[in-house]
Amino acid sequence: MKPKVLILCTGNSCRSHMAEAILRNVAGDLFEVYSAGSDPKGAVHPLAIQVIEELGISTEGHTSDHLDLYMDKGINTVITVCGNADQACPTFPGKVIRYHWGFEDPPHAQRDGESELDAFRRIRDEIKLVFEAYAAGYPEAITLRQNLNLPSQLIFMRNKLIAELIGTYFLYLIIGLCVTPPGAKSFAPLAIGVGLTALVYACGHISKAHFNPATTVTYFCAGTHSRKDFIPYVVIILAGAISAAFTIDLLNPEGLAQVTAIEINISRVLIAEFAFTFALMWVILNVAIAKGTAGNQFYGLAIGFIVAAGAYAVGPISFAAFNPAVTLALCINGFLPWNVLVLYVVIQIVAATAAGLLFRSMDITNPTERAESY
Repeated sequence: MKPKVLILCTGNSCRSHMAEAILRNVAGDLFEVYSAGSDPKGAVHPLAIQVIEELGISTEGHTSDHLDLYMDKGINTVITVCGNADQACPTFPGKVIRYHWGFEDPPHAQRDGESELDAFRRIRDEIKLVFEAYAAGYPEAITLRQNLNLPSQLIFMRNKLIAELIGTYFLYLIIGLCVTPPGAKSFAPLAIGVGLTALVYACGHISKAHFNPATTVTYFCAGTHSRKDFIPYVVIILAGAISAAFTIDLLNPEGLAQVTAIEINISRVLIAEFAFTFALMWVILNVAIAKGTAGNQFYGLAIGFIVAAGAYAVGPISFAAFNPAVTLALCINGFLPWNVLVLYVVIQIVAATAAGLLFRSMDITNPTERAESY
C-alpha cells in the first residue's frame, strides 16, 4: 500500500491544489496524494486550475474539501503550505510525519507590475520546485523552501514585532500618564482598560497583541507560540515598555517628582499578582485561541475589562502590574521599589505558566492556532 500524503492549507482552493497536482504528477506511483483545508472555499480557484493545466497536468477530480474527510483515511504524512502572514495553518491530529513549507496566497501575492495570473504562476513554480525535490527524495527540499521563503518570513516577523512594540509602548504610556500626578485618579483603571481594548483590536490581527511577556509565556505553554518567536517577542515588548517609561519622564517630570513607591506587603502582593495575572491569562487564552470562541469579535473587550477589573480590585495592594514589562517600567518611574522586581516577575511568570498548561491540558485549543514549530 502506498503512503498517503495530505497537503493542507486553510481554504483548499489554490496552493494545496497546486501542490497536490504537482506531487501526484511526479510521484503518483509512490504516494496517494490528497489536499484539504480547515475552512474550505468550496471550489478550486479558476486561476489555480489554469496554471496547473499549463503544465500539462489534469485537474480532473479536484474539489475543495474539509480536512475532517481524511481523519480516518490512514494519512502518513501531512504537509502544510499556507504562509505565516495571512493565516494560521490548519493542524492534523495524530502521529503523522509533518512538514511545513509556507507559500504566499496567490490571490494576495501580486507584486508591483505583476498581474494576478503571473502571481499564480510564480507561486506555482515555487511549489513545483519544492515538491519535485520532495518527490525525488532530496533532503534539501526543506532547506530549499526555507531559503525561498526567508525574505517573506522576515517581513512577517518584522510586522509582528512592530505591532508589539507600538502596542506595548502605548499601553504603558497610558498606564504611566494615568497614574502620574495629577493623573486620572479613580478613572485610571477605566482609562487603561479602554486603551488596552483599542490596542488589542488594532494589533491583534498582526501579532495577537501580547504586550506582555507573561502572555508570550502562556501562549507558549498552551502550544500556540513557537520557540523561535519567543525571545524576539519578549525583547521587543520590554523595549516598548522601557521606551514609554522614559517618555513619561519627558512628558511629566514634575508629576514623577511627586511619586513615592508603594509600600509592599509581600504575602498580599504574591496573592494579588498571581491571582489576577492568572485571571488575565485565562481570559486571553479563552477568547483568543479556544475552539468555543473562534472568530469572536469581543476578545478585545474581554481583555480590557479583566485588566480594568483587576486594577480596581488590587491596584492599592500591588499596583496591578500583571505584566513583567509593565513591572519593569513601574520600577523605572518609581511607582514600585526595585527590590521587588524579581519577585513580581517570578510570580507573574508562574501564573502565566499555570494558566497555559491548564488550558492546554483541557484540549480546548482551536486546532488552527497551534504552533507549527513548538
